[in-house]
Amino acid sequence: MAKFTEEERKERKRKSSQAYAERNKEKIRIARNTKEAKEKRRLYTIEYNKSNKEKMRKYEAERYQNNPDRKIQNAKWVKENPETIKVIAKRYRNKNKEKCNAMTTAWANKNRQRQRATSKAYRLGNLDKYAAYAMNRAALKKNAIPEWLINCPLEKKRLHQIYLLSNLFQKADGIPRHVDHMWPLNDGGPHWSGNLQVLTAMENTKKSYKVCPIIKKQIQLNLEEARVL
Repeated sequence: MAKFTEEERKERKRKSSQAYAERNKEKIRIARNTKEAKEKRRLYTIEYNKSNKEKMRKYEAERYQNNPDRKIQNAKWVKENPETIKVIAKRYRNKNKEKCNAMTTAWANKNRQRQRATSKAYRLGNLDKYAAYAMNRAALKKNAIPEWLINCPLEKKRLHQIYLLSNLFQKADGIPRHVDHMWPLNDGGPHWSGNLQVLTAMENTKKSYKVCPIIKKQIQLNLEEARVL
């Protein structure tokens, strides 16, 4: 009996598989579309991509270069599926918070002029939105002033000095500054000089509405002490 070479065995196996697939198209189609089969393929794809990151990146890059229409198709899909894009982006950010924050910070540091121009253009194109936000923010601040500090001249002076200090810092080095409520107003924090700090715009954006429970407790104690005094 003649022995087959490795290449011949592979070719015979390929032809045999191809012939089987031709004879059992419907059977294979039904088997591939079961819930279990789809889940198995999904898990296998995830595991394969993890184990072959460089190979898959190279494959996708070559595929992209060899298909000039792919860029147009991708752009069209993105335009037609904005909600899906938002969900995917949010899921990615939640899984890679530190990486995304580092990338955002690095980009902002390299493109300060571009970032400012973009922000300015957005504000000018959304004046109504910003006016409504400013009104809501002003109302929130007004309602968050402790009752015993309303119309207090000393407290007004302290608030003015903090906002003035923020402007002076910004003029000195050109880095945008925000006056931040350590215990956010949206979380019930007071609009009080003892709850304010000056942060760069980037630091404040990164902080968002988060607050350390220890800081929150300390501000509550400080506010009570100030009221007694």
